Amino acid sequence: EASMVGRISDWISRWLIYGMAIFSPWAFGTTQAWSIQVMNWAGYALGILLAVKIVERQLSQTERPTSNVQRPTDETAERRMRRDAGKNWQTPALFALTILILLYCAVAAWNARATYSYIDDRFAYHEHIAWLPHSYDSIRSWSIFWNYLAMACAFWAIRDWMQNEPEISSREKNPLFSRRWKKLLWVISINGALLALEGLLQRTDNTGKLLWLVEPNIHKDAASQFGPYAYRSNGAQFLNLIWPISIGFWWSLQRSAARGNRKRTAHHLLLPAAIIMAAGAIISLSRGGILVAVGCIFLSLLTLLIAGRRSAWKIKFTMLTTGVATTSLAAYVNWSQLIERFKTAGDDQLGGRERIFQIAKKMIRDYPVFGTGPNTFDPVSQLYLGSPDAPWIVQVHNDWLETLATFGWVGSSMIWLALLLVLTRPFFSFDGIRGHWVLIVFIWIALGGCLAHAAFDFPFQIYSILFLFLVFCAVLSSTTIRRTG
Repeated sequence: EASMVGRISDWISRWLIYGMAIFSPWAFGTTQAWSIQVMNWAGYALGILLAVKIVERQLSQTERPTSNVQRPTDETAERRMRRDAGKNWQTPALFALTILILLYCAVAAWNARATYSYIDDRFAYHEHIAWLPHSYDSIRSWSIFWNYLAMACAFWAIRDWMQNEPEISSREKNPLFSRRWKKLLWVISINGALLALEGLLQRTDNTGKLLWLVEPNIHKDAASQFGPYAYRSNGAQFLNLIWPISIGFWWSLQRSAARGNRKRTAHHLLLPAAIIMAAGAIISLSRGGILVAVGCIFLSLLTLLIAGRRSAWKIKFTMLTTGVATTSLAAYVNWSQLIERFKTAGDDQLGGRERIFQIAKKMIRDYPVFGTGPNTFDPVSQLYLGSPDAPWIVQVHNDWLETLATFGWVGSSMIWLALLLVLTRPFFSFDGIRGHWVLIVFIWIALGGCLAHAAFDFPFQIYSILFLFLVFCAVLSSTTIRRTG
């Protein structure tokens, strides 16, 4: 049983995690300095609490009498323990990659090749060690390092908090037997539904103020915004990251309720919540958001039909109705505007992005190994504009290219390897929360949709979206579909 220190740390961690999940999108997407600082300090606090809990567990283990420790009864059991310990290598590997990525950012910022001054509009060059990672703007690289440090603390704290609850609320056959996991997904799903509803109301009111409070510096008209996000695509990306998991969550709870013969449960509220979020992503008029939403709807229906091939006709009817209701609602609300958006696809932003992609590719060619430094595309890209009158470029609108241009092949490889470990862990690890493959597939659909959106936009440059992505990665990295006993 956990000590008083452990229980207090767990209680504070829980409310910090809930608070960060709720706060980050409503704080205008956490795109301003004040909201980023709030999220960073919350992440650092989670890291400190995690350290306290680890120390407390170590102390409690040393104080426990050795006579109560159960030892293997025979040589076969001992071999089995060594075998299972050898198979669970993903978590140490993921932790090592987390440390390496943070070190990469810190070394690049410390070993900066230059610092860019926005006031003087010039680079101040420094001596550096060429064979180490280096940055062309130390200030921006240090800034992103502190953001990543807070997110890393939050990631490992959330993962630890989900895996170390005092009691198991259900049995092995239950696809969701972690109460903490269950409550966190409820909080995220309800928060996403409320945000989608607010975005739809704000769009109906045709106001140019975010949350009816603040007029942004850019995208001042209602059609360019969605909810608290000044850029409608970011709003669509946030919603598309939640609603597929809400559908998978509903399926898991429905399966649990059917096995327990429980007729009155609240899990059916997840379906209208998912409809509102998916419809909001389409109604946002983000072309990328629409394509990702439609693709996720198709994959979600396909997954549910495969998983529910032996289910009653009522379940199958509910699945099909959810998909049809979502697309029909969105099409009914603004069909003419949707058609107009895709008619102009080749004349506006998509056509302009190709020029930005070429700049990023030139940067990759010139700085292939270490890149230009984390978070340095903004200042360095100005050297590739070719004209002083060319518009200033802040993002590539392709996070895959921007990562490669700023982190180089060395840093990007570590990031992509860590992502691969997270995505594949449930199928290879023997420890963690045991989940059903259907829920894992829905988490894949949500994360895959965000990764697809990153090919023509910048979801991972927005703090609230990246944080939510890492929350779901923490869920995935603490899950296994294998029997642990």
